[in-house]
Amino acid sequence: MFHNFSQEGKTFFAPSLNYVVAEVEVMDDSNEFDLLKKEILFKESKIINDNKFFSDWGTRMGKNSLTSRSNDYNLLNFENAKNLKEAIKNCHQLYLNAFGQKLESDKYYVQCWANVMREKEKMFAHRHSGDPYSYLSGNFCLDVDGTSTYYIHPLTDELWESENIVNKMTMFPSFVKHYTDPVPKKQTRITIAFDIVTEECYDIFIKRYPESNMIEL
Repeated sequence: MFHNFSQEGKTFFAPSLNYVVAEVEVMDDSNEFDLLKKEILFKESKIINDNKFFSDWGTRMGKNSLTSRSNDYNLLNFENAKNLKEAIKNCHQLYLNAFGQKLESDKYYVQCWANVMREKEKMFAHRHSGDPYSYLSGNFCLDVDGTSTYYIHPLTDELWESENIVNKMTMFPSFVKHYTDPVPKKQTRITIAFDIVTEECYDIFIKRYPESNMIEL
């Protein structure tokens, strides 16, 4: 399903905007996503303890969160992430098809991480990127109950609510701000987030950050 928030400026000074959110249900006949959820929880403490806190990127998840270690590993290297990587590739292609667009580059690269949130925790409004090379980001719901993600229109600040549903993947431009509900009592919310970049962006990024964990999509 595609939700189109694009607009064309009707005066010289009115802004134009290309803004579409895609939502797709990902099938999991092999139950790999259940295994991936367990693998995330098993590795959570080690990833946090083995890597120094640098930033939580505006989410206010704090220094003891997987979110704040998002650049220190790539979840697509996990043992049970094969179906997830394929789902991201398929969703990316569907997104481009919605615009009638072809691939912008021969290769794309992706950074992927997990967000584990517990009772009363929430993500505050943040965006993944906003520079001239920003491309697409997304999230995938592994274990969610009674929560939503809210996307903020870049020009009007209007909110659009996306209910968090298990096995739903959402893809959106990286410049779009978003935040979440607080996690209900006695619940754990596990989602996966990712950023996709073009080959041109990757080539620039890897020169600045040679220890990057981005992998080819």
